Amino acid sequence: MRNEDDIIREALELDVSVPDGLNNRIMHAVDRKKRNNGFLRAAAIVATCILVLFGTVTAVDAATGGKIADYFKGKIESFIYGNGSHTAREGVQKNGEQWERVIFIEDGIVFSHPVSEDAIEYNLYLKVAGSDGYDHFISLSAAVEKDAPAKELYYIIRGDFLKSIAGYQGEKEKQQILAALKEAAASAETEAVKEALTDVAQDYANNRKIFFKDWPGAFWGEENNIILFEDITDLPTGDIAVIVNPVDETQKSWMAVIRNDDSRVISISRGSIYSEEFLREIKDNGIPVYDLRKTK
Repeated sequence: MRNEDDIIREALELDVSVPDGLNNRIMHAVDRKKRNNGFLRAAAIVATCILVLFGTVTAVDAATGGKIADYFKGKIESFIYGNGSHTAREGVQKNGEQWERVIFIEDGIVFSHPVSEDAIEYNLYLKVAGSDGYDHFISLSAAVEKDAPAKELYYIIRGDFLKSIAGYQGEKEKQQILAALKEAAASAETEAVKEALTDVAQDYANNRKIFFKDWPGAFWGEENNIILFEDITDLPTGDIAVIVNPVDETQKSWMAVIRNDDSRVISISRGSIYSEEFLREIKDNGIPVYDLRKTK
């Protein structure tokens, strides 16, 4: 009988090609990371099957245990919901950069993404048996600068993760994803991550609709990114505008025109710092405005 090391070795030696679209997304993420002084702020990827194999293994954290590379410690936390599959987590190097790789061994599925030394990151990997007879593999990732407030990571996990899993509405899939979120929350190392995963599960279970946006503050002369997060479940459907406060201490209000329909993902057509001029323009266009600011 093959031992687990043999299985891992075979998984690492798989000769597979990666779809061009996926390669482009990965390389775009790396380019974006380099342009931001080595920092990849946030990413969320959902895929039925992703296989990415490269680099030299520097550490392995297999299903039987093991020690992960030092550069992961205190910077990156990951949880794998194997759902019956053996899994492995490892650090690899690609062109002098550190990457995390997670393997669903029997399935031959591998997820990879770059790891920044300047970020605190949380990753969640899931295997979900679909009601369509296929297994779905989901990778969710959120990151903030290493000196960012804990609530930034909380809102990025809660907003981005919900947006990525919202399309899985089948009862079979939903129960598995909820189980994964519950297990991940129970094993979370930090309170912010635990609370975020718990709240994602509640939002998902109750079909809450969340308006979430993580905008580069530089577009509006702000040093840090602007995170907007509001529950709009009870707002009317159609084209509407919302006025909100950011989740950080930015002393500005923000306004966005959104499409509130049956879709689980909220689309934004316009967004800007709140101004009376912008407000008049929106009202002149016949778009109803909902002021959700905590402070006005």
